[in-house]
Amino acid sequence: MRHRIVFACILFLLTGLFSQNASAHTRSQSYSVWTVDGAKASFTFSVDARRVTQLAPAYEDQKSLTDILREHLNEVAGVTQNGNQCDRVEFRVTGEARPTLTAEGTFQCEENIGAEPINVRMAAFFGVSPTHVHIARVVNDAGSEEYVLRRGRSTFLLSETPRPENPIGFALIGFHHVISGLDHILFLLALALAAPSLRTGLLSVTGFTLGHMLTLALVATRSISPNSILIEAIIGLTIAAAAAEAAAPKISSVRLGGLNIEARPFLFFGLAAIIAAAALAPIAVDGVLLTAAALSLYAVAAAFFTNNTATRLLPAFAAVFGLAHGAGFAGGLLDLNLETERLFAPVLAFNIGVEAAQLIALVGAFAGLALARRLLRAKVYFAAQNLILSALIAVGVYWFSIRIWA
Repeated sequence: MRHRIVFACILFLLTGLFSQNASAHTRSQSYSVWTVDGAKASFTFSVDARRVTQLAPAYEDQKSLTDILREHLNEVAGVTQNGNQCDRVEFRVTGEARPTLTAEGTFQCEENIGAEPINVRMAAFFGVSPTHVHIARVVNDAGSEEYVLRRGRSTFLLSETPRPENPIGFALIGFHHVISGLDHILFLLALALAAPSLRTGLLSVTGFTLGHMLTLALVATRSISPNSILIEAIIGLTIAAAAAEAAAPKISSVRLGGLNIEARPFLFFGLAAIIAAAALAPIAVDGVLLTAAALSLYAVAAAFFTNNTATRLLPAFAAVFGLAHGAGFAGGLLDLNLETERLFAPVLAFNIGVEAAQLIALVGAFAGLALARRLLRAKVYFAAQNLILSALIAVGVYWFSIRIWA
């Protein structure tokens, strides 16, 4: 009975995975830019239109997404000075039928902001998305500063001389970036299944860290500008590759047409064929064929590794895969549009948040696997493990194929 319950839970999980949007690695974030002019505070607010759809059940009387966002901001955003509400003298929302909605407005306060600072409250989406993050950027003659708002901290002080943001805010963005990215979590799960021990798993995460730190820094400093479509597709593919690495030692051979075929070449030659086939049609996407060729070469080369060699090289594989994930992580910082000369502290804090989330996910995966190994009979445990690995390969290939057509 116990193993039937486990299999039912796994099937339920897999159903949820396949129902996810192909662009599973999305973040619940919104942005605003604030400027001050005497007693006036003006702002521009932007958010992904898909986030606004989350608000629809609470605003059933509103017919359009722009109306929903306008009503929501009226309720959750405001400016006060000396405890008094500043008047909203301008406010409009645009972007209907576009990927991003934009709101613009101006608040008129009683006194000059240089003499009396004002308090800004921005609690948009915190009620429908507990992990939502809002980045408010204050621009003035001296430069700009960023404030990271989240549930429980939805206000900041707006003055003519803004204070620097606490690095903890950027660390939380990095943490949420991993935790809210289903594809990153699945990759770490595949990595845990591929590693024969916690030591190898930690070494692999170290390699993964070195890889994504490199591309995160290069992308964040605008040294390279990777194609976002390719990055999302490749991140999906790393899940399939890591799961294939975990599956190969567990399957001695594959029976096909009455023949017993060694599992490792079968898995990786098959992966290479799928990569090549998925990339043939969308030739117009810059770099797709070159990237697909490189990934296919990796898959072909991996087919000739012995399982022992592949296990020893797992940290190196993780470092290579980390290059793609680092470009994905960098998106969370690029969205902030920070000045290059002020990137060191935010990038460092952001990366610390990413690492904390990764370690928690990896240790959690190992703990879950150890618990399952103790609770289940060996035959049931390995059957469940193979089912999960098969699903991870399928999900990774599916995301790669769908995203590369995006």
